[in-house]
Amino acid sequence: MVRRVHRAASFFAIAGLGLSLFGCSHHSEYTPAQQQTLSRFQQIAKESGGDWNKVSAADKQWLINGPGQGSEMNARMMLGNFGRGPQKGTPAGPPQQ
Repeated sequence: MVRRVHRAASFFAIAGLGLSLFGCSHHSEYTPAQQQTLSRFQQIAKESGGDWNKVSAADKQWLINGPGQGSEMNARMMLGNFGRGPQKGTPAGPPQQ
């Protein structure tokens, strides 16, 4: 049960960050604190390429305590998802013939 709660929290944290990073950016209704958090997250993700092992110890701690909401797993997933960027190629599905 706890695992489901963590997964749900992770999903909503990632979805919320994804929407704030990629969706509706022209409606800049972020507070200065939210904008600062977003900017720092983007900088860390860009410098590391989304690779957790390339993030400094201080930045890892910030990611865990801030956007990761106290969970290293959330922070890793968010960083990894941001680092991937948009997928290329055709969407998954049955082989085209």
